Amino acid sequence: MKNSTWLKSMAGAVALMTAVSAYGAGQSSSDPYAERAIARGDWAVAEQKLTGMSGSAAADPARLINLGKVYMATGRREQALEVWRQAAETPKPYLVELQDGSVASIDQVAKTALARYGGQ
Repeated sequence: MKNSTWLKSMAGAVALMTAVSAYGAGQSSSDPYAERAIARGDWAVAEQKLTGMSGSAAADPARLINLGKVYMATGRREQALEVWRQAAETPKPYLVELQDGSVASIDQVAKTALARYGGQ
């Protein structure tokens, strides 16, 4: 199943990527990673979607990266860094396609966000 998430891809900032994730299998929402809410800057809706997940979906690194973006955008730097650390430590990293067409491992995307915002 294809899932989308928002990350800034260049220079470690957090842009759109498409991921194939085993974590998202079985999700029924048409926007499970809140990418549309994030794109329009609707942080409250994005946070509600992302914190409302349970089970294996809650541990999906793509969800954690998006949640970190929401936290950073709403002035909660420490919370952003914490969820990005969790994403960076995923035991099953998978490849994602970034907005610029490049491919990166989800854990590397999280580590890049951490480095960008001083979390390492």
